[in-house]
Amino acid sequence: MSQAYQIQNFFIWPLMTLSWKAHIDQMMSRLNTACFVIQTIQAIMSPETLRMVYFAYIHSIMSYGIIFWGSQPYSDKIFKIQKRVIRIITNSRTRDSFRELLKKLEILPLYSQYIFSISIFVIKKQTFILYKQSDPQYSHKI
Repeated sequence: MSQAYQIQNFFIWPLMTLSWKAHIDQMMSRLNTACFVIQTIQAIMSPETLRMVYFAYIHSIMSYGIIFWGSQPYSDKIFKIQKRVIRIITNSRTRDSFRELLKKLEILPLYSQYIFSISIFVIKKQTFILYKQSDPQYSHKI
């Protein structure tokens, strides 16, 4: 039962073992391609334009389904790609503070984006969660 199945239209590859490694590997491939594109156009575009490309291309790949895979141990590979892209956009060295670069560009790091996405999900589903808690049919003794 450990075979992975693919949902090609949504680029989500959950495993029967509840591991998101295959999906994260797929994302890494797409993000590495996007990183190459950013690196290629970096010399001819302004940092503001590169920031827009980041949100249109890289952020959209990273944030898709993040509430499911964001807490996985393998997600640190995605974070490292995010760091590389931010350093390319800002034309900075590896010794420069990554946190300061993110503040300058007003971009959330991957783990903060995960927390933000979970928070938005809970707020949107709050009425459903409260309904389930108040319905005696769904109440369980602990």
